[in-house]
Amino acid sequence: MCPSPHPGKSWAEVTADLRAAGDGLGTYKDMNSHHSPGACMVSSWRLSRQVPTMEQARLAADRLRRHGWKVDKNKAETVSLTSGDWIAALVPGPVPDELRAEFAPHEGVLILTAMGKCVRRP
Repeated sequence: MCPSPHPGKSWAEVTADLRAAGDGLGTYKDMNSHHSPGACMVSSWRLSRQVPTMEQARLAADRLRRHGWKVDKNKAETVSLTSGDWIAALVPGPVPDELRAEFAPHEGVLILTAMGKCVRRP
């Protein structure tokens, strides 16, 4: 998928971008993404048997850059990006204790989340 030629990305474009960014980095899990007029949120997890590293988060960020996103901040524990009105965060870490039984045998998760303004296409 090429960068969006539009000034803003639609909910579906952001969902596709985040899904593609995590390819090969674990099992995809949609985490209650929703959209409504105005504000939107897209959140997905990549579940893996090992806790993902920041290197893997940076790989996902690089993939998002190829889809028109710009790296905003690259911190020790998270990468944040922007695309138009959208702000995304990529955070690797262990599966939260309260979800370990539900997501077993997975031990780690790469969280890919974006919030922004929904754009309607004609």
